[in-house]
Amino acid sequence: MALETKLAAMEGAEAAAVFATGVAALHGIFFSLLKVGDHVVVSNVTYEAVYRLFGELLPEKYGIEVTFVDVADLEAVQAAVRP
Repeated sequence: MALETKLAAMEGAEAAAVFATGVAALHGIFFSLLKVGDHVVVSNVTYEAVYRLFGELLPEKYGIEVTFVDVADLEAVQAAVRP
């Protein structure tokens, strides 16, 4: 808690969150923000843990729809975002 408080103060932020690993941070953020039925657009070039989280765990267990897209292709990104 002290580390989070100091980091928030250094950054001029209201709060901060500290995680032991990058994967813990990914899970903490995604599980806090996403809900059943959400649609997420993710780069098709990504960290393996992100790929497995979005390609397997979130769709299978939580019904979150995921579209992997080449983010260098703006038209593909726009098409993936539109309902």
